[in-house]
Amino acid sequence: MHLEWLELRDFRNHQLTAVDHIPEGLVVVVGPNGEGKTNLLEGMFFLYSLRSPRTSTNAPLVREGADVGYARGEFEGREGRALVEVEIPRKGASRVKLNKSPIRRKRELRRQVRAVLFGPFDLPVVIGDPSKRRDLMDEAVVALWPLKDGVSSAYDRALRQRNRLLKEWEGGRGAPSGMDAWDEELVRTGVPVIEAREEAVACLATGASSEFEALSGYELLVAYAPNVTGPGHAEEAFREQLAARRADELVRRTSLVGP
Repeated sequence: MHLEWLELRDFRNHQLTAVDHIPEGLVVVVGPNGEGKTNLLEGMFFLYSLRSPRTSTNAPLVREGADVGYARGEFEGREGRALVEVEIPRKGASRVKLNKSPIRRKRELRRQVRAVLFGPFDLPVVIGDPSKRRDLMDEAVVALWPLKDGVSSAYDRALRQRNRLLKEWEGGRGAPSGMDAWDEELVRTGVPVIEAREEAVACLATGASSEFEALSGYELLVAYAPNVTGPGHAEEAFREQLAARRADELVRRTSLVGP
């Protein structure tokens, strides 16, 4: 996959930046601090992911004084060329076109365009809390298999509903009404997440260790250790641990078992 050219308009501090005829291989972007080097990389990544690695909303992506930002670029891959055009409003969802045709789902774009970004904002993957590493695994799953982009979101919806039930529970004997049903939903949506993460880590572990060893002189251990562990099938282990931690969850009013 090769990005042929890129145009950013009112994106971060780029009023209008056009990079034509991007060469293949290693490309180095050099400039003083604050000139927009990282923003340029962010714009490139946004064309693929339709999100920013540094913010959860569109507003910071739009240059001050503008209402809408734009990112355009053309990728060359095994399946031919893919022209991606994104209109980024301060509020609301971005509008995306692939080869001049509007798209509604990210998976439509990811079937044709693949990219990986690593920058200073990824340091929390190493030094941050476990959620950052889970996010990285979920990104790897989608990068490897775009059609699985709904796996983690289905689990997140079930988790939010279950946590809401726990928080709104008024206490008393037993458990909140409907808890067993949400336990099953957590298992149903959580097991595919575990399986997808395990498969993604297995695919990437050897290559990651080799690259790390080339830089450091020793191997890197890459493994996935889900919260749900134990003998037997993942479904059984999930249910057993939910039952074992039920009392703690009722006290803390939050879910304590998951992928």
